[in-house]
Formats: sequence, structure tokens, C-alpha cells
Amino acid sequence: MSGISGLFEIYAGSILILLFFGTVFLPHYRDSRQRAFIVLLASGAVTLIMDGLNYLSPIGSQFYVVTSIVFRMSYYVMFAGFGFYTYESLRGEGSIWPFWTMLSVPVAATSAILYEISGLMECNILQLPNNAEELEMISNLGDYLIMFIYLLMITGSFPVLQTGKMLVLLLSVFIPFTASIIGQVTEDSGIYLSSVTLTMIILYVFDYNVSQWRYATRLAVVADQRSEMVERGLKIDFILDSLDNIEELSAENPIKTGVEAKALRDYIAHTVESLREVKMVTFARELAAIKQMIRLENFKIDDGRSIEAEYSIEDTSFKVPSLSIRMLVENSVASLLATDREERRLWISVWERSGFYEVEIRDNGLTDPEHDPTIGEAYVLTKDLASRQLTECSGAQIKVLQASKAGRIFRIKLPGA
Repeated sequence: MSGISGLFEIYAGSILILLFFGTVFLPHYRDSRQRAFIVLLASGAVTLIMDGLNYLSPIGSQFYVVTSIVFRMSYYVMFAGFGFYTYESLRGEGSIWPFWTMLSVPVAATSAILYEISGLMECNILQLPNNAEELEMISNLGDYLIMFIYLLMITGSFPVLQTGKMLVLLLSVFIPFTASIIGQVTEDSGIYLSSVTLTMIILYVFDYNVSQWRYATRLAVVADQRSEMVERGLKIDFILDSLDNIEELSAENPIKTGVEAKALRDYIAHTVESLREVKMVTFARELAAIKQMIRLENFKIDDGRSIEAEYSIEDTSFKVPSLSIRMLVENSVASLLATDREERRLWISVWERSGFYEVEIRDNGLTDPEHDPTIGEAYVLTKDLASRQLTECSGAQIKVLQASKAGRIFRIKLPGA
């Protein structure tokens, strides 16, 4: 292969590096399919760059040996990455063919070993009586067999595979296969390897557009629930009860009345402001409204069993969907008010760990609030709506756990910025 082809391979590998960073830093690429695609891009970039450097360096030099060995290793990592990406793509469309690993892994492993051995023999690092060219030819036949297995995976999923995804996956197999044949005829392996870049660009563009479409669809579904969220966020009954309480207090305790009126005003202001910015707000704003809400609830409690809230907050600058955290806290408050406990306790904690923000809302209220006759239906509605907001708008992971003694724990894991 000429030096121009080697430079072209390095250029093609550089394109894959750019796609790699574009994939890593896009928030929608967080599922198992895209993790496999990241491996595919990284290994493809290394393969192309190493092969380009290999053909630009003097044969037999130490640099030539290093690039040759690294190329042969990364080449099969790329092969495996494409297999896992294809499998995850099909699984995401509802089609699972669990036998592909039983067929492809032994063939791929054997081919990889033979390919590496032939490279070591070619570089005079390993002395064996076998012929390096024959081993490499057998390895190449294994490559075609692996591609056939991948093609079988795709064609076996026709009944459930969407047309666009089917065509893209077929192209991802057809383009390198055709380029490989052309490369053998022209004796230029750079054609085959460079075609890998075209394949990955097609996969990247298709996956990006699909992810954007799905993201827009999810946001549209959330937007359809706007009226319900407004009703839950303003809590009309809660506000009316607070106003009644203020009216009763106005004559006997003017100071307390003024404090409660200010708390109610702040609560409504925070809610309306959040509704205007329905997508994302800082956790600090949610927390301020939560504290006002708890203060108002405690003003209305006349049996002395107020809600004791404890806060352990490391950071409040990250963003959450507006009203989502507050709705989960409202559930905890409702669960506490429905109990006859002497101590009503609420804990809200925030940690930053490994690029994620973890929010925990814990109470010692009802053990099974969903089936309580006073709050059950509202509890489920609020929990589902808040969970959907967090999942669809910010890609959060939510767990609802039962506390060790009583109450519930909402544990939310949000990706960092």
C-alpha cells in the first residue's frame, strides 16, 4: 500500500476520533447499544491509525513492529464491538437472537489468535514451523464467516425490525464486505479499512437522528401532562386550606399570620416560576419551595406533631425537571400526615458521586402508602408523574424502597452536566 493510502487511513481514523467524542458527550447516548458503539468507534480509530502508521514506517523497524501488533489486536476488538452493537440494536427493537455469541465468539477468537500469531511470525518475534501467510488466509476466512453470522443476525430479525434500522444495519455489513473484495482485487487493504469509517458515519448519523426523534417524542408526551402537572404543582386545596388557616389566625396571632402569609406567597411564587420554566430548574429553587411547603404544613398542624425535616446537601447547582422533586417530597409529607406517629421525620440528602448527583428523600411515614384510603390514588399519581418527569427530561434513574422500620425512600440518580 502506498504512503498516500496510509495517510488516508490516518485521516479516516481521525474522523472516528471526532465521532467518538461526539458520542461520549451527547447526553442521549447512555444505553448499552451506544456504549458498544463507543467501543466500536475507539477500536476502529486505533485500527485505522495504527495501520496507516504501519505502512508509513520502515519495514522491520521497532515502530513497525509495535504498530503492526497493536493494529492486529484492535482490529478484532473492532469486530467484536460491531457484533455487540448489532446485537444491542436488534435487542432494542424487540428482537433477540441469543445464539450469535455461541457461533461468533469461537470463530472470532480463533481468527484473532491466528492473525496475531501470523503477525508475530512476520515480525520474527515468534518462530514456528507454520506459514504466516496461510495462517493469515485462514484468519481472513474467519472474518468472512463472522460477517456472515452478523448478517444472519440481521436477516433473522426482519419480522420485527423497522425498515430504516434494517437498511442501515445491512449497509454496515455490505459496505465493508464490498470494499474488502475491491481491496483484494486492487491489492490495497486501505480501501477496506477506510470503508469502516463510512459505515460508522452512517450508523452515527442514523442513531443520532433516531435518538433526537425519540427524545422529542418523550418530551411531547411529558408536555401532554402539563395541565395535570400544573394542578399538582399549585395544589389548590393546599393553598385554600392555608388561606383558611391564615384567616383563623388573623385575629388571635397577627405575627404568626404574617409569617404564614409570607410562606404561602413564596410557595406560590416558586411554583408559578417553575411552571414558566417547565423543563429544568436548579435544585436550589426546588429546595426553597420544599422548605416553604413544609413550613406551611407545620403551621396548619395543631396537635404538636410537626414534621421535622433534616437536610444534608452537598450541592444545589444541578438542574432537575421543575416540580419533580417537590412532588416526591409532597408524597412523603402526605405519608407522614396520614400516620399517628409522635415523631414525623423527613430526610433530604444530596451527594455528588462519580459524575452523578444522588438525591434521597426518606420519611418514617406509612409503610404502604399506595393502598392507604386517604392518599393512595393521589400518592401513586404524584409518584408516577414525578418519575416520568425525571426519567424523560433528565435521564434519571429512580428507585422506590421501603425504609428499614417505616416509610419510603425515593432514591434518584441524575447524570451530571
